[in-house]
Amino acid sequence: MEEAANSFAQARERQAWNYLWSTVGSLEEDSLIWETYLAAFRRANSAPTLEEQILLFTTIRLWVQCRISSNPEHIVGNDKLGTEPIADPSSPYYGTVPIPPVLEAQLDCIYFTKFLRPLSKQVLQSLMKLIESKQRNYWYTIYLVLFMLLHSCSMTTKRDKEFAASVGFSGYANPESIKQHNAGSRTLLAHYHLALKGSYPFQLAMEGDLPDHASLGVPGLEDRKFITRTAELAAR
Repeated sequence: MEEAANSFAQARERQAWNYLWSTVGSLEEDSLIWETYLAAFRRANSAPTLEEQILLFTTIRLWVQCRISSNPEHIVGNDKLGTEPIADPSSPYYGTVPIPPVLEAQLDCIYFTKFLRPLSKQVLQSLMKLIESKQRNYWYTIYLVLFMLLHSCSMTTKRDKEFAASVGFSGYANPESIKQHNAGSRTLLAHYHLALKGSYPFQLAMEGDLPDHASLGVPGLEDRKFITRTAELAAR
C-alpha cells in the first residue's frame, strides 16, 4: 500500500495543473475562477512565510485529490484485466473499461487513509491557526485557501448529483457525505465573515479606497488588480 500511495502522490504532483485545466470550466465563462486559481498558484510560490506557502500547496494537493476521488476512473493501459469496454450507452462508463470493484475498493482505501484524511486535517489545522491569529497580513492567503476549499466542495456536490442521475437515483449518491461537506463549508464561511470581516477589503476595493494592500498580504500590482476585479465581478 505504501508503494502504491507514493506512486499516486508523485503522479498527483506532476499532473496537478492538468487536473485543474481539465476539470474547471472554460476560461471565457469562468474567468473569475481561473484568475483565482492563478492567484493561488502565484501566492503559493511567493507568500512571505513558509507557513502560508505550505498551507497553499497542501490545499492544492487536497483539491487535486478530491477531483481524483470524486470523478470516475477507468483503465487506459494495454492490460484491461480481461475485461471489455462497456457497450451500454446509458452507462456512465460507456466505451471505457471501469476499474474492477475489488481494485476500486483498494484505491478508495488508499485515497482516504493516505491522502484525503491527512491532507484535510493538515489544511484545517493550518487554516484555523491563521484565522485565529487575526493578523491582517494573512487575509489574502486565507481568502485564496477558502476559495479553493469551497469551490472544491461545490464541484464534489455537483459531481455526486450527476453520478446519482446517471445511475437512475434522485438526489445525491452520497447524501450524508454531501451534508457534511456543506456543513463544513458554512462553518468556514462563518469564520471568514464574522471573525475576520473577510469581505470588507472587497467593499473598500469597490469604493476605490483599499488602503495599504501590503498589510493585507496583497503584495504586487497584479494581485491588487485581481482583488478589485473580483469585487467588481462579484457585485454584478
